Amino acid sequence: MKSMKNRFVCLTLVLIMSLALFVIPAYAQSESEPNDDAGTATAILVNTQIDASFANVGGATDNDWYKLTIAQPGELRLAFTKPTGSTLYAYFYSVNSIGDLTELYRKTFLASSSSAADYVEVSSDKLYLPPGDYFILLHASLRSDSKTDYGMTAAFTPMLNGTLEFEPNNEDRTATSIELNTQISGSFTNSNDTDNDWYSVVLDQQREVRFQIRKPARANVTVVVYARDAAWVKTEVYRKVFHAATNPTTDYEDVESDNVYISTGFYYIWVYASFREESVTDYTMMAIETRLLASSQSAPTLSSWAQADVNAAIAAGLVPQSLQSQYTQAITRAEFCALAVAVYEKVAQIEISGRTTFSDTSDVNVEKMAYLGVVNGLSEGRFGPNESLTREQAATILARLAKAVGKPLYEQEASFNDNANISAWALESVGQVQASGIMRGDENNRFSPQGVYTREQSIITILRLNTYVR
Repeated sequence: MKSMKNRFVCLTLVLIMSLALFVIPAYAQSESEPNDDAGTATAILVNTQIDASFANVGGATDNDWYKLTIAQPGELRLAFTKPTGSTLYAYFYSVNSIGDLTELYRKTFLASSSSAADYVEVSSDKLYLPPGDYFILLHASLRSDSKTDYGMTAAFTPMLNGTLEFEPNNEDRTATSIELNTQISGSFTNSNDTDNDWYSVVLDQQREVRFQIRKPARANVTVVVYARDAAWVKTEVYRKVFHAATNPTTDYEDVESDNVYISTGFYYIWVYASFREESVTDYTMMAIETRLLASSQSAPTLSSWAQADVNAAIAAGLVPQSLQSQYTQAITRAEFCALAVAVYEKVAQIEISGRTTFSDTSDVNVEKMAYLGVVNGLSEGRFGPNESLTREQAATILARLAKAVGKPLYEQEASFNDNANISAWALESVGQVQASGIMRGDENNRFSPQGVYTREQSIITILRLNTYVR
């Protein structure tokens, strides 16, 4: 009997110790008021539930700020127990070394009138974060009959390897946060399809950056850099296509981008691949800071090889003042229209009087070129004025522009090594600009049809076209 009792006690102790290994959520921390701004934010711990309250009701709002320190890379999800009758607004910020906040994420959780319960469980999307300090801002709109207390847990899962991409990151809102000079190991999930990998980085000072990538040798890999403004609008600032190697003898190849000059702010890096055959799918990428630019320094505005032709184009009156700077950045569709109008009206000696309008722009140069049939819209009455122009789009516009001034370009089939990558609708125009000497390929006789077109490249081809049609 005594032996059985001892066994029972031992089993009970084992059970209690086993249960102690499990984390049971509890209100282990409380909000500290006042915490109405970042300077008075309540410091909280990950994986610890916070007991808090919105102080005001009847439609008013109370701001609650929290500060969170993450010691290693990982995945964060904000989980809330909120009053059913409240609309909860959640904002997530990173902070730099001088205390400036950058918004990384926001989400609104609407009030519900269909639930009889006082509270409802909601959660954010996953946030993929490097080590650092972060701030959370919460505020709510409450019905007069709503509860005011709420719970929050910053649920965090650390990365075992701090250089891995987090999946899913196939759109900008789920981008994996990265840091400069840190290698990222990623994978394109399907070698028979295209996988989109998005990354984000915040810069507190303008820099010169270069991307180093070890990519599958049998894949075309594209890197696109976007700047994101305060209204969450993305603007493409750089694009590079790394083509599949011809008859590769190894699974991987090392490639590098050009130097990219990036100002202070929030940026997305979009990496995607297409495969022509079965291949390895993993890759590594590092955004390397090659030069730190002082705040009084600006990025180089004109490549040495382009100086003579760009200066000649300016002297000929072909370059609007607004395009006489930042020559190495990608040109937009609307900016290219400004160059095209300058050539047409100079050669024709008449101002274009007609207009074709679009729903997303009132740019007069766009409307003039559309009226002449030199440019088309994208869809549903949109033109996409701020989207970057690709090389094959530029070729098509140049060929149409030459025809509009009565001097069509020579007819010839394109003979680039990457003809297979040129869209069917652009193939004839690419052949024309090649035959007429308006646009050329690179040292490997590649045209890179989906590659970005810079301002200086655009100005030089406009100068060549102006010479051709005269």
